Amino acid sequence: MNRHGSRFAVTVSVVVLAIGTMGPAHDVAASATDTGIPPTYRTDVPPVQPDSGEAYGLGLQWAFVSGLEWEPEMSAGLAWRSVFDGRVVVAAGSIMAPVHLPTGSEIHQICFVVSDDFTESMWSKLSLHVVESADDDVSNLQFLELGSTGTTMEEWPGWTQRCITYPDPVIIKSWGDIDSDGTEHYLAYHLRAEKTGSANLGLHTAVITWNRTISPAPATATFPDVPTTMWAFQYVEALVASGITEGMPDGLYHPYDPVTRAQMATFLSRALGLHWPN
Repeated sequence: MNRHGSRFAVTVSVVVLAIGTMGPAHDVAASATDTGIPPTYRTDVPPVQPDSGEAYGLGLQWAFVSGLEWEPEMSAGLAWRSVFDGRVVVAAGSIMAPVHLPTGSEIHQICFVVSDDFTESMWSKLSLHVVESADDDVSNLQFLELGSTGTTMEEWPGWTQRCITYPDPVIIKSWGDIDSDGTEHYLAYHLRAEKTGSANLGLHTAVITWNRTISPAPATATFPDVPTTMWAFQYVEALVASGITEGMPDGLYHPYDPVTRAQMATFLSRALGLHWPN
């Protein structure tokens, strides 16, 4: 076997490293259902979630939104935060937290770890929203709810986990038109928690199950020797769209040529954005 890998083999490997950073995302999918799983309550501490550092590849991974990242939606509502266990305690109103995921990511499930200790209070709605900007008019923001869940007055005391599951994943976009007015704007995604009742309620974390994706293939080919019918067409075009490869000087990609160590260094440095400050 040649000690050099083919350009196709290296292309697929580099795309797996770089996914989530290139090209436009799909349309927003807005279907969601509650899991219907009976709540499990604990009166001592919130359930411990396994840690999951952000990884490359197409497999499922988990993003954690700590209670310390939530802010009151209005000027009143936030009671206090506990740095010790990372929770936020809310006296009234609602709180929000941003979702930070790469463009093109697919969200499959969001689980909120919350406390509901009193019969007269409940988390009436735990939800995901996408917000569309409106040029310079910040008073004209467009909101779209992408699924919700919550607790009831009867569910107490202690900590519980409430989840939104998406049969069709929500695909993160940085640009879109959610109000169908024909004009696209920047998009942002937020988690929102709204409470009802007079007693304080706590939120420990939100756990987002997600995965990276590869950009959809374009309609036309960049390189004549990598036509739209070739199995690796989507992978090669993803590298082109993200600036990882520009092909060869003759305008071709040469998909079956060996890859030199110099070319490999170029691919990896561009894919990972390697930069070491002076």
